[in-house]
Amino acid sequence: MKKFLLSFNLVILLSVFLTPLEALAGNKKGYALIQINIKNHELFFSTYGQKVPPIVAKYGGKALVATPAVDLKEGNWNHNWSVVLEFPSKKKALNWYHSKEYQKIVHLRRKAVDYSNIVIVEEFSAPTN
Repeated sequence: MKKFLLSFNLVILLSVFLTPLEALAGNKKGYALIQINIKNHELFFSTYGQKVPPIVAKYGGKALVATPAVDLKEGNWNHNWSVVLEFPSKKKALNWYHSKEYQKIVHLRRKAVDYSNIVIVEEFSAPTN
Protein backbone atom coordinates (compact mmCIF):
# COMPACT_ATOMS: atom_id res chain seq x y z
CA MET A 1 0.00 0.00 0.00
CA LYS A 2 2.88 2.38 0.81
CA LYS A 3 4.43 1.75 -2.63
CA PHE A 4 1.11 2.54 -4.28
CA LEU A 5 0.71 5.80 -2.34
CA LEU A 6 4.28 6.81 -3.10
CA SER A 7 3.77 6.12 -6.81
CA PHE A 8 0.44 7.94 -6.81
CA ASN A 9 1.97 10.96 -5.05
CA LEU A 10 4.84 10.99 -7.53
CA VAL A 11 2.39 11.03 -10.45
CA ILE A 12 0.49 13.92 -8.87
CA LEU A 13 3.70 15.90 -8.25
CA LEU A 14 4.93 15.32 -11.78
CA SER A 15 1.63 16.38 -13.30
CA VAL A 16 1.67 19.58 -11.23
CA PHE A 17 5.25 20.49 -12.08
CA LEU A 18 5.65 19.28 -15.67
CA THR A 19 3.08 21.61 -17.19
CA PRO A 20 4.78 24.78 -15.91
CA LEU A 21 8.18 23.42 -16.97
CA GLU A 22 6.88 22.83 -20.49
CA ALA A 23 5.54 26.37 -20.54
CA LEU A 24 8.91 27.71 -19.39
CA ALA A 25 10.61 25.71 -22.15
CA GLY A 26 8.63 27.73 -24.69
CA ASN A 27 6.50 24.90 -26.06
CA LYS A 28 4.00 26.94 -28.03
CA LYS A 29 1.66 25.50 -30.61
CA GLY A 30 2.23 26.13 -34.29
CA TYR A 31 -0.43 26.93 -36.85
CA ALA A 32 -0.68 26.78 -40.62
CA LEU A 33 -3.02 29.52 -41.85
CA ILE A 34 -4.16 28.67 -45.35
CA GLN A 35 -6.25 30.64 -47.84
CA ILE A 36 -6.95 29.09 -51.22
CA ASN A 37 -9.10 29.76 -54.24
CA ILE A 38 -10.21 26.36 -55.49
CA LYS A 39 -11.10 26.39 -59.17
CA ASN A 40 -11.74 22.64 -59.50
CA HIS A 41 -13.37 21.29 -56.32
CA GLU A 42 -13.71 17.73 -57.62
CA LEU A 43 -10.03 17.49 -58.54
CA PHE A 44 -8.95 19.19 -55.30
CA PHE A 45 -10.93 16.97 -52.94
CA SER A 46 -10.42 13.71 -54.83
CA THR A 47 -6.62 14.05 -54.98
CA TYR A 48 -4.93 16.56 -52.67
CA GLY A 49 -7.78 16.62 -50.15
CA GLN A 50 -7.60 12.85 -49.69
CA LYS A 51 -3.84 12.75 -49.18
CA VAL A 52 -3.25 15.69 -46.83
CA PRO A 53 -4.98 14.59 -43.58
CA PRO A 54 -2.76 11.54 -42.86
CA ILE A 55 0.37 13.62 -43.49
CA VAL A 56 -0.84 16.38 -41.18
CA ALA A 57 -1.66 13.77 -38.51
CA LYS A 58 1.81 12.23 -38.84
CA TYR A 59 3.27 15.53 -37.62
CA GLY A 60 0.77 15.82 -34.76
CA GLY A 61 -1.48 18.25 -36.60
CA LYS A 62 -5.22 18.57 -36.86
CA ALA A 63 -7.62 20.82 -38.72
CA LEU A 64 -9.30 23.41 -36.52
CA VAL A 65 -11.01 25.18 -39.42
CA ALA A 66 -11.71 24.04 -42.97
CA THR A 67 -14.54 25.98 -44.56
CA PRO A 68 -15.66 27.93 -47.60
CA ALA A 69 -17.86 30.11 -45.36
CA VAL A 70 -16.48 33.35 -44.00
CA ASP A 71 -18.20 36.35 -42.47
CA LEU A 72 -16.12 39.20 -43.93
CA LYS A 73 -16.11 42.27 -41.69
CA GLU A 74 -13.31 44.37 -43.19
CA GLY A 75 -10.99 44.38 -46.16
CA ASN A 76 -11.02 42.15 -49.22
CA TRP A 77 -11.42 38.39 -49.33
CA ASN A 78 -10.65 36.76 -52.67
CA HIS A 79 -10.42 33.17 -51.46
CA ASN A 80 -13.14 30.54 -51.49
CA TRP A 81 -11.66 28.26 -48.82
CA SER A 82 -9.95 28.85 -45.47
CA VAL A 83 -8.05 26.34 -43.35
CA VAL A 84 -6.34 26.52 -39.96
CA LEU A 85 -4.16 23.57 -38.96
CA GLU A 86 -2.85 23.22 -35.42
CA PHE A 87 0.45 21.48 -34.59
CA PRO A 88 2.18 20.79 -31.26
CA SER A 89 4.82 23.40 -32.18
CA LYS A 90 5.88 25.72 -34.97
CA LYS A 91 8.76 23.36 -35.68
CA LYS A 92 6.31 20.47 -36.22
CA ALA A 93 4.26 22.67 -38.57
CA LEU A 94 7.38 23.55 -40.55
CA ASN A 95 8.45 19.90 -40.60
CA TRP A 96 5.02 19.00 -42.02
CA TYR A 97 5.23 21.65 -44.74
CA HIS A 98 8.79 20.75 -45.76
CA SER A 99 8.32 16.98 -45.46
CA LYS A 100 8.97 14.80 -48.49
CA GLU A 101 5.46 13.35 -48.14
CA TYR A 102 3.78 16.74 -48.33
CA GLN A 103 6.04 18.18 -50.99
CA LYS A 104 5.27 15.15 -53.20
CA ILE A 105 1.58 16.18 -53.33
CA VAL A 106 1.85 19.99 -53.51
CA HIS A 107 1.52 19.80 -57.29
CA LEU A 108 -1.96 18.30 -56.82
CA ARG A 109 -3.05 21.42 -54.92
CA ARG A 110 -1.53 23.70 -57.50
CA LYS A 111 -3.44 21.94 -60.32
CA ALA A 112 -6.79 22.56 -58.61
CA VAL A 113 -6.40 26.13 -57.31
CA ASP A 114 -5.87 29.56 -58.85
CA TYR A 115 -3.69 30.63 -55.96
CA SER A 116 -3.02 29.88 -52.34
CA ASN A 117 -1.42 31.49 -49.31
CA ILE A 118 0.13 29.43 -46.55
CA VAL A 119 1.81 30.93 -43.52
CA ILE A 120 3.24 29.12 -40.51
CA VAL A 121 2.95 30.98 -37.22
CA GLU A 122 3.57 30.36 -33.55
CA GLU A 123 0.99 30.63 -30.79
CA PHE A 124 0.78 34.07 -29.18
CA SER A 125 1.42 34.42 -25.47
CA ALA A 126 0.51 37.74 -23.92
CA PRO A 127 3.17 39.28 -21.67
CA THR A 128 2.49 38.60 -18.02
CA ASN A 129 3.67 42.00 -16.76
